[in-house]
Amino acid sequence: MLKRIVYLLILSVLLSGCAAQDFETVMDTQPILETQPAAGIRIQLPEDASLAVLGDESVGKIYLCEGYEISVQTLTGGDLERTLREITGFTKDRLTLLKTVQDATHRYDCVWSSAGETEQRVGKLAILDDGTFHYVVSVMADESVAESLQDRFDDLFRSFSLVSTEQ
Repeated sequence: MLKRIVYLLILSVLLSGCAAQDFETVMDTQPILETQPAAGIRIQLPEDASLAVLGDESVGKIYLCEGYEISVQTLTGGDLERTLREITGFTKDRLTLLKTVQDATHRYDCVWSSAGETEQRVGKLAILDDGTFHYVVSVMADESVAESLQDRFDDLFRSFSLVSTEQ
């Protein structure tokens, strides 16, 4: 009986010591990085370009031209595969990308084709990747007129650059 009392006393001392401990607070030692604001996109639009009225400008801007459309978007960077699939409908392994460097940012260019309402459509895009955002300019045209518009497309993509929005 005395052994049981001694064991109970030892057990109660041990258990009461656990309840009196303070909890430790853990904080992140990594500083939270402030994300940079998105840059602006600079392009020279053709004279016949008119801005299509869309309900939500967060998806970008679409300009309607005679025989083709121009899309200008800023997307969250980091996942080129996602951006390509969103714009073209194709995965990266189904496209041939030309990767270059423009003003210290990575630039990706490609062309693709897809089915349209009446005939095949041809698309061309350029992506500037600053590590935080993907800045995208793309054009879509019917295959029958795409070749005749090539000079306009070349001028458009040559004028594509970024403008800092920091003041």
